[in-house]
Amino acid sequence: MMAEIPRFFLPQNSLGDEIVFVTDEPLHHLKQVLRLKEGDQAILLDGTGLCCRVQLETIARDNARALVLERWQETETALPVHLLQALPKGDKLDLILQKGTELGVTSFQPVLTRRSVPQPDPLRLSKRYQRWNRIISEAARQSRRSVLPQLEQVEPLTRALQSRPENLRLVLWEAGALPLASALPPQRPVGVTLLVGPEGGFAADEIAQIENCGYQPVHLGPRILRTETAGLATVSILQYLYGDLHRTPQASKEMP
Repeated sequence: MMAEIPRFFLPQNSLGDEIVFVTDEPLHHLKQVLRLKEGDQAILLDGTGLCCRVQLETIARDNARALVLERWQETETALPVHLLQALPKGDKLDLILQKGTELGVTSFQPVLTRRSVPQPDPLRLSKRYQRWNRIISEAARQSRRSVLPQLEQVEPLTRALQSRPENLRLVLWEAGALPLASALPPQRPVGVTLLVGPEGGFAADEIAQIENCGYQPVHLGPRILRTETAGLATVSILQYLYGDLHRTPQASKEMP
């Protein structure tokens, strides 16, 4: 059985030439973690679906020079799901970003609600965004996604509610009148916006505001799930019903 060709995400617009240079974190992973050698092959991705199979020509201290052997474009097969997640405590968002990426989430929108944690200062938030983007990139690489999910800036609830045009809007609420199954259409929706509240739940006036913006409150049954569990459980259901979790994996194009 042939070994899988390792994959690396590079910045957008960096795969246009026949010779590509790998630097920074991908170079470190290539050299220090996987210990690739000159002559080895790799798959380079730009995060938009462009894929290049390359052969490493030289590996130096500051960069690796790679010759492009093949290019192709891939598209997402998952249902587009935009996850609006109330900013949780501690490092819980790390888990949500990692597992949400693996499950096919299209974009993540951290949201400030009345009962969510206070927004950190700009310097600390900037460092957290760097870490969050690394988590997304690594999870996409590991799960063999060729399109990187978008991580949007933290927004207050009122502003976040206005930003999504998808035809199915759901909000997880333990007091919601409908079970999730009753709110789902028989045909695949164009996309889903899923709103998940904080540890303390939404305030009553927030739920009224959310419903006024077209969101259907739904619940997941008799058990109360944590904020880091509820969204991931719902995404799994949506991807099985409408996305690609029920599909048979295809043979990899990456094998030479």
